[in-house]
Amino acid sequence: MQLPQPFPTMFAGACISLALFGIVITQTWNYFNNFPKDNIRLKAFVVTVFTLDLASTVFLAMWSVVRLFIVRWADESFLDVLHWTLFMDPILLGVIASFVHIFFALRINVLLGQWWIPAVIAVLALTTLCGGVASGVMALHINTFDRLHEIRPYLAVWLWPAAVADIIIALSMSYYLYQHKERINSTEQWMDRATGVLVQNGSITAVVAVINAILFVSSDVPYHLAISFIMPKLYANMTLSSLHSRKVIVRPEVIAVPSAGGVFTTSTYGGNRGRTHQACL
Repeated sequence: MQLPQPFPTMFAGACISLALFGIVITQTWNYFNNFPKDNIRLKAFVVTVFTLDLASTVFLAMWSVVRLFIVRWADESFLDVLHWTLFMDPILLGVIASFVHIFFALRINVLLGQWWIPAVIAVLALTTLCGGVASGVMALHINTFDRLHEIRPYLAVWLWPAAVADIIIALSMSYYLYQHKERINSTEQWMDRATGVLVQNGSITAVVAVINAILFVSSDVPYHLAISFIMPKLYANMTLSSLHSRKVIVRPEVIAVPSAGGVFTTSTYGGNRGRTHQACL
């Protein structure tokens, strides 16, 4: 059976998503190995994001692998049906995105000391959450792909605020690194790692979110669903990479190491008294 569009594109997105989940597992494992003394609330946050991403992966596998290619293979009538496992995608993505956005809003508040930027991100996060849940619930009432256009307003509330929030986060983190670039050790290995974690991951997520939103408004064919399959993994990896980035040398004579509660304790090589910075949540 030859699948009509957008199913080949959606299946490709599902395969990429399942592959990225392997990176999420590795990142989560490394986090708990590298930061065993982190605050219990931060650990609970990581576990929550991982669990939500795991649930998203399970539902996606149930639709893309089990039902599409095993249970309902060659059943063309199945292609018109919006199975309940697909309804869970906007709901879980909305929850994961809002959690991650709130996390970065709190972090940006600490790093930049600007309350209004985190406030805007928080509003966008809550809007994304409402849009995602509403999209999933409303999809229950249409049941077929042909009627997906009927819930486009809910999908717009889900996709566009998330894209805007991702852009703000990427720009804010880029600005912070630019402003404090001279405080980073000149060792290129550390600078490259900090830049890659704090800027590139956030930027990639923002770019993919914008592409997702553009596909939504530019075509009646739901290609954007393929991108939405990938987004939970990008959010999870973005968060975990940010937490891993706390191991960074701040000055040639000062090294910052994470302690309990996510507080940075800095110790000087010259034997001077250490200091603490609330640089990460």
